[in-house]
Amino acid sequence: MVDLIILRLHPSSPMAASEFRNVLAGLAITAFDLTFADTSEGVLLGTASGLANPHLGSTTAVIGHADSELPVVLPMEAIELDDFRARHASQTYWCGVWLGGCGHQLFTKLYTDRACSLSSSAC
Repeated sequence: MVDLIILRLHPSSPMAASEFRNVLAGLAITAFDLTFADTSEGVLLGTASGLANPHLGSTTAVIGHADSELPVVLPMEAIELDDFRARHASQTYWCGVWLGGCGHQLFTKLYTDRACSLSSSAC
């Protein structure tokens, strides 16, 4: 089962980021799984509303540079983070501007008593 679904929404014409956030303020998205058991209406997976706050210790980031559109999901368990770091040693992570973030570089934080995270002293 997928734990995270990322949707990328674009304004129909260019506008300031703050204006686009205001446009999205009341948006709610409901996701359905169109399974073999129910292909016409689907099975409700859940509903989400509101914009993610990039300063809440999010487990998502973008790869390569602040304007990247390549999201990455950080493992939350310490044992998985060690493997993740080894597999992605050449990558850098950023607080993605397209996700509403501040654009600063992020670093992995390994914890054994809580979820691992990405953070920066700047944001």
